[in-house]
Amino acid sequence: MRLGGGIGAFLRMATAAAALSTLGGCAASHLRPGGTAATAIPNAPTDLATTTSAAFTPTAGNLMGADPAKLEQWLGKPGLVRVDDPAQVWQYRDQGCVVDVYLYPSADGMAVSHAEARSQKYAGDPMNPCLALLSQSRRKAIGS
Repeated sequence: MRLGGGIGAFLRMATAAAALSTLGGCAASHLRPGGTAATAIPNAPTDLATTTSAAFTPTAGNLMGADPAKLEQWLGKPGLVRVDDPAQVWQYRDQGCVVDVYLYPSADGMAVSHAEARSQKYAGDPMNPCLALLSQSRRKAIGS
């Protein structure tokens, strides 16, 4: 189990999330604050201004720091929103993937500071394949 972060509240949240992510024998992926994934993603775009294309597929590298509007643009409305003051946890599910996105207050409003992916469908790190699947489903839903 890989966990990132150094602040107490985040560490407690990550520990609870880690305990939940081990249920069901699913593969898990975790992002650390600052946008680094547990496994490196070479050449991942990080400029959110360049990620407005309808064909854009988010990755673990550019998910960090995204605001709620950007998340909805990329992945649609979450299937579940849990409020754990001061955090919000947005959960997305589709075809064997579950992605939990943790938003915390920032200087510009809420922003992604942590994310986890679980999947029995994908071996290894499921974050990027699950994000691709979710964004593809979003594009199909809006007719792109």
